[in-house]
Formats: sequence, structure tokens, C-alpha cells
Amino acid sequence: MNDLKTGVPYDYTAILRLPSQKPRAVEKQTHALLSEHRVNDREFFSVSHEIACKATRQADRQINGIQSYDDRIHYITNGIRNYLPLTDRDYFFWMRLPELFAPRPNILDIWQAPSTGDVLELHGAGRIEEVSGNSDLDPNATTDPAPFLDRKGVSPNGSPIGKERLISGDRLLWVTTDERGASCTARIFEVTDYCQVICRSWSPQFTNDGFPILMNDMPTSPPAAIAPAIREALALPPPRSLSLKVGDHPSAHEAGTAPPPPEHWIPQLKKPRRGRNHS
Repeated sequence: MNDLKTGVPYDYTAILRLPSQKPRAVEKQTHALLSEHRVNDREFFSVSHEIACKATRQADRQINGIQSYDDRIHYITNGIRNYLPLTDRDYFFWMRLPELFAPRPNILDIWQAPSTGDVLELHGAGRIEEVSGNSDLDPNATTDPAPFLDRKGVSPNGSPIGKERLISGDRLLWVTTDERGASCTARIFEVTDYCQVICRSWSPQFTNDGFPILMNDMPTSPPAAIAPAIREALALPPPRSLSLKVGDHPSAHEAGTAPPPPEHWIPQLKKPRRGRNHS
């Protein structure tokens, strides 16, 4: 039995680890969702593992989902990390200007979350050597930069179902629809340096032939309701910073050649500092 001063009355096993931008708010919302199962007015609940995990993921979507972002452009700078909890009605449109004075960007790719509970990670990076992408066949493009969520390497960080690198000036349009596909909400992210994009699933889907469905496999066609959001995004003024297109980038051949360690992407994996009196 654990020391009661830790606030945990019994031995426990972690059944879910979830990267989150607002962990305290997610915890509070999870407690609210499970309030009817509370034990003795304390922060303990009598529920199954399945219900606990479902409530935590639902709370994460409510706190960190698309509605938590306003309609301004959100910039991905070096060191910024965004964990976007997804549903199977979420689509992403990767946009880039083909040249400096082009009137509008091109859509390079379209992604869809195969299942609710997937997460899209957007990690701002300062060097092209740190990021890699499947589309560009970069070195380490198929390597998971942070395969575990704990220092012991026991808790898997989901299953990667897509990995891409974005460069300065790239925009990512995030669109989600209601259950009927009749209306949508859209938000835009813009890269200022580089961005490592990783999509992860905790319930990966497979084709009839047994192949995993990736984020750019598009299980369903985007509904017509998202068309106005796409047109609006394509008509926006040019990005505030712009890089040469990938093929002409002076250091494109260096992409993915120096991947950082897992703790670079998940700072919580860093070993705690020792006290001053320890060697």
C-alpha cells in the first residue's frame, strides 16, 4: 500500500498516458464527466478501465480540440508543441505557395484521422536536420522519434500512421464537421521555421488486405460542407515567412539526418535533475 501522503490510497497501474497541452484542465474535466462515480467526495472514482479511458479522451477533446482555438492563424515556431485530439470527421489540408509571387497556394496533401481518438502532433523545430517526412523519402522518415511515453520504455506512444515535415510558410487547415456533415469548423496553423508532423492512433484501422490505414489514405471523401473553409484558406494573404519549395531548398538533402532524442519531443522524458548535494 502506498504512503497516504502521496494522495493515492492503493497500489495502481497506469492504463493510459496521454500527451496534453493543458493537463490540469483535462484532469478537472475528466472529474466532471465522472462525477456520478465519485467515491466519498474525493478524487477517486469507481468505474471500469474502459469508461475511465473514454472519459479522459473525451475531456481531452473538449479542452484541446478544435473549439479551443480561435479563428486567428496559429503560428508553429521552434519549440511549440501542439497535440490535436481527433475524431474520424477531422480533415487536414496541407498548403504551400509554389513560388514567391504565386496568387494562391497549392494543396499538397489531404489527411483524415482514420478513427476517433487519434492524435496529430505538430512539433515546431529550428533545424531541417531534426525533421523528416514520408512524402520526401527523408532519412528516418519511418522512424518514430518518441515511441514511448515513459522513461522506462514500457508504455507505447500509440501507432504512428503518418509522418511529414513542413517548412516555413506552409499552412495546415484543420477542418471538422458535425455528425451529419452539414456544417464545419476550421482553424489554420502556419509554420515559421520547420514542423515535424506525426499522426498517432491507439486503435489503428486496417484494409481488407491487412495493411494499416494511414492519415493520407482518406477512408471517406470530405463532405461538401467544408468547401467554403477551403476557399477561404486559399484566399488568405501570403504567409509572413516563406521558404523555397522543398526541391529547391538549399539544405533539403540534410532533412532528417540528425533526429533529436525522444526527450526533445517529450520534455517529460528528461531525467529529473539531481539535487545540488549529489554528484
